[in-house]
Amino acid sequence: MTDFEGEIVVVATGKFAGSGGAPLNLTLLAKDGKLRIDLPDSITFDRGFGKAHLLALPADKKLYAILDTKKQVVLLELDKLAEQAKAFTARDRHLPGASPTPGSPAQLTKTDKVDTVAA
Repeated sequence: MTDFEGEIVVVATGKFAGSGGAPLNLTLLAKDGKLRIDLPDSITFDRGFGKAHLLALPADKKLYAILDTKKQVVLLELDKLAEQAKAFTARDRHLPGASPTPGSPAQLTKTDKVDTVAA
């Protein structure tokens, strides 16, 4: 991934996409082995975070959530992410307009399926 520089557009559907079930477009900017993801206002403002983006450093196994409006940075270490997510979700429940989402956590299943995304 360190050789790639450019823009990747991801379309999310389902619960992550938000209200109404409309697809959500996320733009990932890649350079020097790092990713920047500008989070849509529909995700961040509804939870009281304001303008925000993520900075992912896969080689360091770190993810920074940068909350521009609040002038805060939250470090999420990917090796410890499950513990940190629980603490972050607990704080999120107390924000205006936030409500806990019942249900089971997402499951990741490894398959042998391979697709060409772009040629």
